[in-house]
Amino acid sequence: METPVTLSETAISVYMMVLPGLQTQSMHIALKTDGTWKVIDKEALFVEEAFTRGPADRGFLRGQKYVVSLDSESAGWSRTLTDSRDSNVYDLVVIGGQIWMAENLAYLPSVVGPGTSSNSVPYYYVYGYNGTDIATAKNTDNYNTYGVLYNWPAAMNGAASSATNPSGVQGICPAGWHLPSDAEWTQLENYLIANGYNYNGTTVGNMIAKSMATDSGWTVSSTTGAVGNTDYPDYRNKSGFSALPGGCLGNFSAFTSIDNAGFWWGSTVSSGDYSRRCGLEYNSISLGKSENLKKYGFSIRCIRN
Repeated sequence: METPVTLSETAISVYMMVLPGLQTQSMHIALKTDGTWKVIDKEALFVEEAFTRGPADRGFLRGQKYVVSLDSESAGWSRTLTDSRDSNVYDLVVIGGQIWMAENLAYLPSVVGPGTSSNSVPYYYVYGYNGTDIATAKNTDNYNTYGVLYNWPAAMNGAASSATNPSGVQGICPAGWHLPSDAEWTQLENYLIANGYNYNGTTVGNMIAKSMATDSGWTVSSTTGAVGNTDYPDYRNKSGFSALPGGCLGNFSAFTSIDNAGFWWGSTVSSGDYSRRCGLEYNSISLGKSENLKKYGFSIRCIRN
């Protein structure tokens, strides 16, 4: 809900339409208060419906009225996610109905230097670190700012490629979250294009870079007015995605492009040793999607199931 609502002591009713079929998943509720998104899951009740459900299934039934009582100060609401695997905490952002991590994933089960790469064996990297000690890698500024770089096998964590929306691929993401497919990146891009911003009297719908990126760390391009340019503060991070230029492990087994670009894996394979990724560069005004070798090390943004 993007339009703010004035709250009072008068009761407010919220109506939900249940689609045809058996709706068995939890209901995701998101509210924006004082500029901050809060999200919560409401698990469906146990129901018994003759001929259609078992006696102990959870779900929402079409034609049934549901009343949801919410207390925004109660336990359960959160605009953050805590990864139970390592206790890392991530800010969240709701963009066009999708709930994204607003930070790069930092889960690091192991680490290697840039000289080790593979299109089939999972590897994990921290930009600028050339070693195998996890604690040392986590103590670097790049880890704490940009998170972890994953090759595609590590990102997928043994899962098969998916091009659907949602992808259904948990991959290396925490439980309840998944790797975005190319279609989900496209959904994000289309939303940002549809909500483009006015620049010198013209609505520029593809100012994706300005709407996604903060000015933290980005190289300035004075010729294009791209991300990081302090001359255009109204464009920075309009969406709250907070993209940062964490660079990548690219050609010749070398770290590259820090401060200039950020790249994020998706769940969609192209062919053979190539898979799809999304990228944002300092001198570009668009969110670029392309294919790269699976052995490259890119960042990851997880999206909620």
